[in-house]
Amino acid sequence: MIDKMKIKRTARLVQSYRAVFESDDGKAVLSDLAGKCGMTGYYPTTKQSATDWAFWEGKRAAVLDICRMLEYDDAKLTDLLRKEIDNGK
Repeated sequence: MIDKMKIKRTARLVQSYRAVFESDDGKAVLSDLAGKCGMTGYYPTTKQSATDWAFWEGKRAAVLDICRMLEYDDAKLTDLLRKEIDNGK
């Protein structure tokens, strides 16, 4: 059975994500999060343990969840990451 209320809540939530992250400030914040959360391949130079790796993967997953809510395709995600790399992060 389709839960119409859940669909409506999800649709409103997607609209909220878009209102926040598609503004100029939101794009800047998302780009910064991408850099800080290891989306551009940066990880601390200390020896990585399995726990460290899992921690960084969890941070990356949070940014990817935001991108999924915004329905970013590969090109849009690549553009976001390119901007973050160009900013020197």
